[in-house]
Amino acid sequence: MNLGLADAATLAEQLVAGDAESYESLRKPEAERVVSGSERFRRLAVARSRPVRWFSDRGLGIVARSPWLQRRLAGIALYA
Repeated sequence: MNLGLADAATLAEQLVAGDAESYESLRKPEAERVVSGSERFRRLAVARSRPVRWFSDRGLGIVARSPWLQRRLAGIALYA
């Protein structure tokens, strides 16, 4: 959702500036970063390795109790 809002804001800025052609080149790098971060979290969530699962389960429990960590991980997922 955040990516969609940023896309809309960038498109509006480009349309106002009369430069809609540069929209894709501006947004593509950020979209790729978001997809990459999401994929890393997905791989962690579906890992079958016992050590990875143990770490993931403990880590998610810690994150669930820490709003600061939640914000940091969201930032990493969106801007990594």
